[in-house]
Amino acid sequence: MKKQILVILFFCCANILFAQLPQSREATLIEQVSSSEVMIEATGIYNGTGKKDKNKKSDVSSNGAVRATLDAKKSAVYFMLYNGTDPLLRSTEEQRLFEEHIPFFFNGDNVNTYITFEEQEFRKRVKMNDGKSLKIAKRFKVNVERLRKDLEARNVLVASADLAESIGNPFIMVLPRVEKGKSPIE
Repeated sequence: MKKQILVILFFCCANILFAQLPQSREATLIEQVSSSEVMIEATGIYNGTGKKDKNKKSDVSSNGAVRATLDAKKSAVYFMLYNGTDPLLRSTEEQRLFEEHIPFFFNGDNVNTYITFEEQEFRKRVKMNDGKSLKIAKRFKVNVERLRKDLEARNVLVASADLAESIGNPFIMVLPRVEKGKSPIE
């Protein structure tokens, strides 16, 4: 009996944890807008809820666009954290530390704080599974600097100021061109 309760409790906790992550996780970096923002085209998926197919189709028609857009926003943030040429979470240690903060970062309200611009029109809008699911694609601007600061505040990433303090700044010496055999310092 205790074993069954533990298994059920484990699946409930895992379900809550993974419910926060985006369902699609498809995104593409379009351009670096500024030093703190990037434009990303992300895909969002929403599967209708209900016991009958009719209820699922109705749910997709009424809630699909909003919830698929939220999933696309989560996909854009997920892309900045894990994927691309320069992900914020580079090492397995950083990814392990981040796991306990997943509910915070992928909460609907917090995801919206990282999105600074959302395209009004869908790039793609496709109903799947006979209308029981919706897949959309939209472009977003993600504030990478705000995301990095939140990761630093939760000790997932080392603050760049602390890193610069521990490593130090490089010294660059510029020497003038001199003739052969003469010292540039004199």
